[in-house]
Amino acid sequence: MHKIVLTAAALLTLSCLTLFPSNHSSGNPTEPPLKLLPSATRLPTQDVISFETETPVPTTNAAPTLAISNYLKVTPDFDWEVDSASRITGISISPNKERVAVFTLRPPEQWWLEMRDAETGELFWDVNVGVAKYNALAFSPDTNMIATGTGDGLVRSWDTKTGDLIQTYEGHTSASRYIVFSPDSSMIASGGSDSTARVWDVMSGARLGIYQIKTNARDIAFSPDSRYLAVTTHYINVYDIFSESNEPTVYLDNNGDTKDMGEVAFSPNGQLLIGAGAWHDNQIDRWQYRLLAWDFPYNSSRPRNIPLDDAIEDVVIAPDNKVMICLYKDKGRMLLINIEDGEIRGDINIGSKLFLSYSPDIGTFAVVSTKTKVTIWNVPEP
Repeated sequence: MHKIVLTAAALLTLSCLTLFPSNHSSGNPTEPPLKLLPSATRLPTQDVISFETETPVPTTNAAPTLAISNYLKVTPDFDWEVDSASRITGISISPNKERVAVFTLRPPEQWWLEMRDAETGELFWDVNVGVAKYNALAFSPDTNMIATGTGDGLVRSWDTKTGDLIQTYEGHTSASRYIVFSPDSSMIASGGSDSTARVWDVMSGARLGIYQIKTNARDIAFSPDSRYLAVTTHYINVYDIFSESNEPTVYLDNNGDTKDMGEVAFSPNGQLLIGAGAWHDNQIDRWQYRLLAWDFPYNSSRPRNIPLDDAIEDVVIAPDNKVMICLYKDKGRMLLINIEDGEIRGDINIGSKLFLSYSPDIGTFAVVSTKTKVTIWNVPEP
């Protein structure tokens, strides 16, 4: 176990940083200065990949252990139509599994945020949000807020029960594509079409970070301890939110040219970083698909390789850190992958899928199965 000893000089330095923080310039003089958080020491780099660490990230609520045999018994328990919409463009299920938020398009070309009952589809409230072509919806971990990202670049948080606007988060110059709350509920992050990812304080709306990337954001994810933000572009950029530096640690594969990374996820214990996307096998000179699993945060260039037959999406890891779940893109086939050996242990046909949202315990899936139909799937508990 490493111990951190602060000398008197170090304590004085920390005090000065707190009282007189330096400002970061984003290159836009009209934006307010960043609100700096205390810097944190980066962890050392190891040469050897190890999938075990001595101190896993603690979890607040222990979820029931769902084995692969449970997932193989997943069933569609409820379905309902959104009759007022011409199509659904986004979905998110609440952590307590009681509510479902959807983006709906109604004539004439107006998008609405709707809060509905998960089992019956009963409408609780709705609000016009302008343009919402991306599935940029996320509940806060305590279910009290729903966050939205829209085509005008605005990110907003709403009261789940009443639909009242809580806060507006500004900065994106084009559409917000991905939204996520930090696990500790203190921050909200967005990946945009303006080649930036941004982080704000949830309650005050203060801007905590701007991260410039090379492409539009393709996915974003917080680490379980709320310290790191992973953003996918050609590679996976991981930013230390508590550092004053905006420079990322880049996660790639030295054995093949990673390209067009799409999905990104952390394991619940924080020990693995998972990425998916096309890659170029230099030995056979051919593009292939695979999942990459990096030992986080120690090694960023030699991940474990899990080969796949096709492109995938909707990647998550079960709370026991043993099962990875994903879907073959546009095929409606859910894969169950054993993380330890990388073997596919289950292949479930869930039918047509336009959008999907998992509950935090990965025991319930809310699926947009047609343009206006939502299906709720449940995994039986042991």
